[in-house]
Amino acid sequence: MKRYLDDVFFKRFITDFQFLFKLIRDAHGELDLRLRNNYFNVYYRGNSMLKIGFAKAGYPVSIHQKFARDVFDHDPRFKDILVEARRTENYNTYHIPPELLHPFLQRSNINKLAANVKRVNYGEEIVFEQALITDNMNREDYFIIDRQVTEAGLQRQRLDLLGLRLCGDGAYSFEVIEVKLGNNVELRADVGRQLTSYISHIEANIRQWKENYETVYRQLKQTNIFEKPALSEIVIIPEVRGRVFVSGYSGLAKGNLEMLRREYADIVVEQRENLL
Repeated sequence: MKRYLDDVFFKRFITDFQFLFKLIRDAHGELDLRLRNNYFNVYYRGNSMLKIGFAKAGYPVSIHQKFARDVFDHDPRFKDILVEARRTENYNTYHIPPELLHPFLQRSNINKLAANVKRVNYGEEIVFEQALITDNMNREDYFIIDRQVTEAGLQRQRLDLLGLRLCGDGAYSFEVIEVKLGNNVELRADVGRQLTSYISHIEANIRQWKENYETVYRQLKQTNIFEKPALSEIVIIPEVRGRVFVSGYSGLAKGNLEMLRREYADIVVEQRENLL
């Protein structure tokens, strides 16, 4: 389990991307930055809009071709930075020298990328996921520390959101969150089994997860993207809970949610209804 930046990369990250941190902070949750194993993603509307890594002479930036369309093509400064050998699997990879980093990721280009994301079909669940992150920003008692979490031990599965809940005196505990629409067939037994397996995996590897996400929190806090929690560092205790958050389609969901609550009593099941 590793989803943070090595010190040598973190020093560059915290220095060279201050302008990007400000853009994300000013977006009030519309943009979301998440650390990975020596790279990071910037999300918009639940989509990974940018994947930014580190190289000796600059930064490789991967963007889906649908999102990158007509954003950089007409600026002569970016003519030679598209790496043709990596223009595969529907992604463009640009190698950005440090002096072009800010021009490449300037506000107008970020806005164009976001506009392209809006034009592309996207899933309702990932939009709902983003809304949960945005609506729970800047709380002392709760923090979404990661999204789309995977590692080798999870066998290619991804847990939707990973929260940290305040337990007192600066100590937090893990909360694994699965986000589903009310008409998702996985609301039957599948999501209960999923969550139980995620919780068991984290509990069996709690030291690695604890150390990883204490580091992730410390690094994210230094970006000043979020004001709260106000602590510069946190301690995570070895307690893991599960939560299913369901949106809409209340009639279809009712029976499945009753089954979940009955068969997985330790998992918190919540439903948001679109009542007028």
